[in-house]
Parts: sequence; structure tokens; C-alpha cells
Amino acid sequence: AFLGLEISGKLTVKSGVNVKSRNELRVAEKGQLILEGGSVESLRWVDVQAGGTLTGHGVVNATLYAKGTLALSVDKPLVVEGAARLSGKLSLSGAGKVKSGQTFTVLNAKSISGRFDNDKISLAGKNYSIAYTATSVTVTAE
Repeated sequence: AFLGLEISGKLTVKSGVNVKSRNELRVAEKGQLILEGGSVESLRWVDVQAGGTLTGHGVVNATLYAKGTLALSVDKPLVVEGAARLSGKLSLSGAGKVKSGQTFTVLNAKSISGRFDNDKISLAGKNYSIAYTATSVTVTAE
């Protein structure tokens, strides 16, 4: 466990691994937090700052402030065990053969506020629209 953790390089958290920060866990500009099924936890919050990126799927056990980029998987959602406060950008990875009209949940949270700066995403030649509910973010292939 860390008292506070700032990621300005690259940190990969694999399945079965939990990185704990008692105070804030910050992904700084040019920093990358890569979740490969693992989890990060903070008693305060996880802050993806402008220019920082949270990539992949796994669990965030804290409130998530996303001012940078969330690069999420269409195969497995990011799960936030707290509030997700969105701004910044959404990008996608992991789409195999996708049919028009197919919808994927990319983020689940206890509550969601805000919106991403972009309202459409392009991946592997397909465009996706972004939709929000009180507790999830979905993308639909056009």
C-alpha cells in the first residue's frame, strides 16, 4: 500500500493484483495506468489528469475522476466501485467482428456524472456512438 501514488510513467496491474493508495492515486500527464483485469484502490479517489490514460478492464475501488483518456475495452467493462466523474476522452480497444447496432457496456459505476468530450469513436473502420445511464456507459456500432 502507498500513502499516495502518482503515475507519470507506466504501471500495469494484472489479474489478481490490487494496488492500494491510502490517499489519492493520480495518473499524471503522459502517465499510463494499464488494467489487465487487476484492481486499484484508494480511500480518497483515482484521478486521471489531462494527458494521462487509464487503459483496459478491471476494478477501480474509489471515486474516479477522468479528465484524461479512458481507453476502454468493448470485451470487458471497467468497473468503478464508486462515482465516475467524466470529462476528457473515451477511446476503445478490443473489437473483433462487430455488427451495426451492436451495443457494448464499457464502464459500470455506482453513479456517473459528466460526459466525455467526444460523442463518437472510431475503431477498426467502425463508428460508435456513446450513451450514458445513471450507472453505465455504453457504445453502439453504427
